[in-house]
Amino acid sequence: MSRFRGKSECKLDEKGRIIIPAKFRRNISPEAEETFVITRGTRGCLYAYPLDEWVKIEESFEEIPENLENSELKSCLNEFMIESKYDRQGRTSLSKELIEMGKLNKDVLLIGVGRMIEIWDPQVREDARNKNDTRDDAEKEMDQTFFQAINIAKNPTQGG
Repeated sequence: MSRFRGKSECKLDEKGRIIIPAKFRRNISPEAEETFVITRGTRGCLYAYPLDEWVKIEESFEEIPENLENSELKSCLNEFMIESKYDRQGRTSLSKELIEMGKLNKDVLLIGVGRMIEIWDPQVREDARNKNDTRDDAEKEMDQTFFQAINIAKNPTQGG
């Protein structure tokens, strides 16, 4: 089971890669196969789940009743998802779409949040911490949908 705590700063290189620090890599279970599933997060960040943790989320979705709302929630979770294996230096790649979505520039902040890592632009994180959310209504609505999808994945019996 992977568990992440604390924060770390890194740089986004010109190829769209960030370095997952050794303190986080040491906590990744062998079942993750050195692979992260990276997707849209909430509040303006990205989420990076070790592959084995993401598989648990996908498996829990199989228990959720099929209906239009749940179908949209599943699409929301998977639409921006990428799988990215990290190399010997700990570098993992982000898609151009995710970089834009996270408003990532050169400096990147990684925050360990239990089973996942949040990937932040430091200014976006500071704004979120100070509740200075400048995102538009569509982005905020997408947050609600994504948050609901993650919660249903964690508690599939409530997805009905």
